[in-house]
Amino acid sequence: MLTQPHILYRKLDAALVSDVAEVILNANDFSICDRLAAQYRDMLDVRPHAPVKYVIDYPRHVRDCVRRALALGLNECTGLDILDLATGAGFFPLVCRHFGHHCVALDLPDDPVYGRVTKHFGIEVVAARIEGGKLLPDFGLRFDAVTAFAIAFSRRGDMMPWASGDWRFLLDDLRRNHLKPEGLIWLVLNKHFPGDAHYDDDVKSFFLSQGGAIKGGSVVFRLVAG
Repeated sequence: MLTQPHILYRKLDAALVSDVAEVILNANDFSICDRLAAQYRDMLDVRPHAPVKYVIDYPRHVRDCVRRALALGLNECTGLDILDLATGAGFFPLVCRHFGHHCVALDLPDDPVYGRVTKHFGIEVVAARIEGGKLLPDFGLRFDAVTAFAIAFSRRGDMMPWASGDWRFLLDDLRRNHLKPEGLIWLVLNKHFPGDAHYDDDVKSFFLSQGGAIKGGSVVFRLVAG
């Protein structure tokens, strides 16, 4: 697996991304996505960001996950243990499996769309809500990498985005309880801050103080497990 900065700046072969995605799309039965898209498509008229949008355009999102896996170097090794936080439809764990890795996923329980897709693909999902100041569940193992893409969990009950203290709690939990030594964390944040920003100056300064490599909304850490 690659070292920290390379993930954000590695140039990927677009043809390789497309070829791998095509193999995964052909090797797996995505008919569940077509059925759910037909059932829930009208939901997007009311909720444009509803989870079903990822299911409707699943080929694009599978390609995105392939791109992330290649950036991590998952095609260059096998047998890693990976934790995917807020996995959604589970496409990233599906790609990890394709490359010979074990990926545990975490997401909210009983989502009518995501739950059916992850069950269909046999993704190992732990049902839990990620909240600021609350420990993650015990997964029974430690991980070589923890990922979280298009993060939507980083809001408090009042819908304000997480402050640096909330991120500190999560990173400390991952380091002490879930990462293997020299484990890697890759976060991709949504734009929850004023001015369409991924984070404010305080959160950015905290990420940098923890050794984070930042590019846009992507932050990568290599933290020594405690």
